[in-house]
Amino acid sequence: MHRRKLVRRLGGCGAASGGAASASTCALSLDVEDGDYSDEQSDEGGGEELTKEAKRQKRFNNIRSYIRDDSFWTETTEILRALAQVLRNLKFVDEDRPLLEFVWPMMLNLHRKATALLLPSVGTYGGIMPLAERKKYCDLIMQRWVYLHRPVHSAAYALNPRFHGSDHFADPEVRDDFASVLRDMLANDEEVGAALAEYHAYHKKDGPWADPII
Repeated sequence: MHRRKLVRRLGGCGAASGGAASASTCALSLDVEDGDYSDEQSDEGGGEELTKEAKRQKRFNNIRSYIRDDSFWTETTEILRALAQVLRNLKFVDEDRPLLEFVWPMMLNLHRKATALLLPSVGTYGGIMPLAERKKYCDLIMQRWVYLHRPVHSAAYALNPRFHGSDHFADPEVRDDFASVLRDMLANDEEVGAALAEYHAYHKKDGPWADPII
């Protein structure tokens, strides 16, 4: 709804289409909504064609009026609220660092933020996005996660020192994925069991892992 509305009001703008556009291009659709259907249309006041500069000024005024409207900022805040975690993830993956061990927690945070949009009954969500659109947004995120997710993401998360204090295996998916990766990497169940035992010692800081330097 919000994207369609912005595209309709600012048709062709970089914010809506992904490319750069001038203020005059953006304002053309504003003029159309207000009844000015083309650059060739005569001015209603004197019947004379608006000069190029006058048209540009009129379009600028339309854009300024739209941006000053409270509804513009209400909808912009709503969009940013819904997409904030997506933008954080995109910024993170754009950095020059290894990402494998962060994929799982990043997607978990994104799923939690998206799910919060579906909880108006407990006051978590107080915006204007219709429930059907919020559900569609959450479904889209889950579809991408199912498409992208691999067991190695869970294993890398479980072994990431930054999340050492997390109860990784409280999530059955992480536990099962971790065991699956070990089975693929190791020769037999005995080695898998030994690796799991070492992981638990690492997680609890037992044995050689008790050294505070580690």
